[in-house]
Amino acid sequence: MKNIIILDVYANYIQSIIDTGEINISMAMVENLAMVNKCKEKFGDKIQNYYYRVPLTNEEFDKLNESDYNLTYEDIERYRATQLKCEHYHQREINDNGNIQYRYFMALRFWLEFFEKNKIDIVFDGHTEHGAIWDSIPIDIAISRGIPVYSINLSSGAKDKEICTIIRLNDRSILNIKDANLTKPDFNSYIENMKKWLITIKDKNIKKKHLSFEDIKYKYEFFKSYVEELFKNPVKKYRERSSRYIFWDNLPKAEQYEKSLYIKNLRKIYNSIAIQPDLDKKFIFVPLHQEPEATIMATAKMPCQIFM
Repeated sequence: MKNIIILDVYANYIQSIIDTGEINISMAMVENLAMVNKCKEKFGDKIQNYYYRVPLTNEEFDKLNESDYNLTYEDIERYRATQLKCEHYHQREINDNGNIQYRYFMALRFWLEFFEKNKIDIVFDGHTEHGAIWDSIPIDIAISRGIPVYSINLSSGAKDKEICTIIRLNDRSILNIKDANLTKPDFNSYIENMKKWLITIKDKNIKKKHLSFEDIKYKYEFFKSYVEELFKNPVKKYRERSSRYIFWDNLPKAEQYEKSLYIKNLRKIYNSIAIQPDLDKKFIFVPLHQEPEATIMATAKMPCQIFM
């Protein structure tokens, strides 16, 4: 029986793993305490331990990350790259660097102790790695110990129309699943489905106003139809998002508006360089990774892949 850590925010994969009857879930990382309670009710003792990414108070965070592990300077040095990733991620939501470091070291202690006390054979990440204390720390500890780590990475797509790959993060190789009898996607059909989905999103944003395909040019589909509302008022969107996470130490208003202005100017550049492709000609399709979420948040740093 293999022991696995499953990083599965929305609990999408837990049932299928349990159904194999060959894998023991030593740890499941889900969204919040409410999700933990739902999983306990549904799966009983089939999951041994839980971790979650959204504690609502500092006290809840401390309780979640309780540990007796003696964190050494050697541990800190070994995971400096992990610390950099986590600090970069949490600067989106926490303005106090001391608080960020405190959370990182508390989580590092917790995960190091967990790996020390449990024999883990595989770590499976059901999402693109975010660089957070709830995914990058267990991933990097596993890699440093030679434990296989697999991640489902979203290459492109919208809800129910996603194209994903499975990455073995130890050596950044793509898992060969050609014998899994998966349907080969038709790219032109995929683009048409994306158009329909984006128009649906646009319809919702403009209060159900009717739009035809001709009303939305391809150059605006991804940036204007889907991201437009976020670009228009990133401060409002940031506040809406942060209101769901009570523990967030929000940025001062002046800094929020400064970052908002940067994003609005970036939108103008996007619109000036985007063109409508001819899909009948040869092209290189380059899916951007986790940055769309990061770069539209008013607190995010801007390592922008679009200019690569």
